[in-house]
Amino acid sequence: MRILLIFFFALFANSCWSQNVIGFIDGQISPVELETSKEIYTDDISSLRVEISEWFLKVYVKAEEMYVASICICQGDQVDVFHASAALGKISYAREGDRWVTNDSFVFSMRETAMDLETIKLRENYFRENGWLANTMEMGEKGEVEFILDKSQFSGSTLKIANGIMLASDPENILGQPSQANDCVAHSLVSGSPKSSYQFVPEDWIGLTIP
Repeated sequence: MRILLIFFFALFANSCWSQNVIGFIDGQISPVELETSKEIYTDDISSLRVEISEWFLKVYVKAEEMYVASICICQGDQVDVFHASAALGKISYAREGDRWVTNDSFVFSMRETAMDLETIKLRENYFRENGWLANTMEMGEKGEVEFILDKSQFSGSTLKIANGIMLASDPENILGQPSQANDCVAHSLVSGSPKSSYQFVPEDWIGLTIP
């Protein structure tokens, strides 16, 4: 009985803790988040920061007002693309020679923008089911996007990361982080209408070691 009680208490505590963490993904990069994160890229109009904790990888994107932030993360022979606009979606590509291919397309969901407990619970469920979450563009400060990813899917890996930003001021020209983001900034990919193959070059992206 004592073991069962400990087990259920751990589940309850983890649920509350997870809700607290997810509740901070609100589209506002706070002074504390700036302090605890590390800048890995900056240019005249944007910056990219990461925070690695025991359980999470957080990525903070800051620019002028944007329609889309599209994070590409390469781990080995796979590139995962995490899309945040008015909704969230993910697509994965596998390396085949010098191309990266997929048979999938984005499945968009999590359009809710409220910050009440019921909606935070929906976001927590999305995170548990998908291993990541971000705010949408209708949330928080214009030009600020927060991604949170389950670190267990990357632990012990050296990642390559890039980002494509669709700015509200110039949606036809995708801003790359870094500037050599190659097909991570393909307009079709960032706009949410991906092709079945791209020519990613992760060697040009930003290196990130996950302990």
